[in-house]
Amino acid sequence: MQNFEQLTNLKLRGSYGSVGNEAIQPYGSIASADQWDYYTTKKLTGYTPGAVLSNPKLKWETSTTLNLAVDFGFFNNRLSGTVEWYNTRTKDLLIDRSISSVTGYSTIKDNIGEIQNRGLEIQLEGVVVKSQDWDVQLGMTFARNRNKIIKLFGDLDGDGKEDDYPINNWYIGQPINVSKIYEVAGIWQEDEIDEIPKSAQPNAQPGDIKIVDRTGDGKLDDDDKILVSQFPKWNGSFNASVRYKNVDFSMDIYTVQGITKYNPFLADYNYGGNMRAVFNGVKVNYWTPENPTGNFPRPTTNGALEMGSIARQDASYVRMQNITIGYTLPKAWLAKMRLSNVRFYFTGQNLLTLTDYESYSPEQPADKYPEARTLTFGLQLGF
Repeated sequence: MQNFEQLTNLKLRGSYGSVGNEAIQPYGSIASADQWDYYTTKKLTGYTPGAVLSNPKLKWETSTTLNLAVDFGFFNNRLSGTVEWYNTRTKDLLIDRSISSVTGYSTIKDNIGEIQNRGLEIQLEGVVVKSQDWDVQLGMTFARNRNKIIKLFGDLDGDGKEDDYPINNWYIGQPINVSKIYEVAGIWQEDEIDEIPKSAQPNAQPGDIKIVDRTGDGKLDDDDKILVSQFPKWNGSFNASVRYKNVDFSMDIYTVQGITKYNPFLADYNYGGNMRAVFNGVKVNYWTPENPTGNFPRPTTNGALEMGSIARQDASYVRMQNITIGYTLPKAWLAKMRLSNVRFYFTGQNLLTLTDYESYSPEQPADKYPEARTLTFGLQLGF
């Protein structure tokens, strides 16, 4: 490679192998009993079967991965990075599968199916300035993963294709975590009142949610629903480290993009999300005759059709993950104090999150505490 003078480093890497994973908690494969208290003339305690049916045939799931990568460096490694591609097949997945309640149970842990995870990861680092007084380094990462279900139970129907398993929202060729919902086309308006009786929603009123009749057969059923992935399209980060003489600064910004989530604060009665417009829930732009441009259906005591579809929001976010500012005392001062190093610093974590998702956190469930914001002042001493 001596003819490529600016190329400092070039390394090709590859690996292939399988690894097992137990994937469940200890004793998770056996049946359990739930305590049940009842009263006659005194308190008595009994036990009923737990919700999960035992499965003595459980075994570890197995992941087989092909990983290919290239590491590179230019200009004496002032610019360096890694590009990595992977393809993972996982079979015999340990999953809670829903079963008919006539068995006395609702769930069984089972080894089923096979899924594929395929992705790309890119990491770049650059030394922008390096001198006696200045030191500036920048870095970024990009990661994208796509997963899909290859097979489930291995059963074939009459046309030679394996059936989906809608009870768990498992569909062949689709991500393992999807929602099946109606597609919303907006809100019925008063000037569309003549079109409503001829639509798939003949009983709708102006202000109701307008559902897309994808099959065009004049009725709404499961064939009109669409699959929405719960996984982001990509995530990444940007970091910077700057030093000017004795002052240092670093920051880390993290982002998740292209993810849509159901927001219970908009549609779940227990979280204040309802269409009565009386509870202290999230403020939304209701449709009313005086506000026909509202993007939420009219307030009603009868509930609204498919609020689960319209209550989905873009949960992409950008977060200021970490900021640190420090000052190190000059060496001349330290000699008089018989110290080798004195540094004052301030660190802030989770300082700011920018998102359109109307909840405490775009990552946490609605009933969980959001990520804590932490401010730290410190002093480092070296003797």
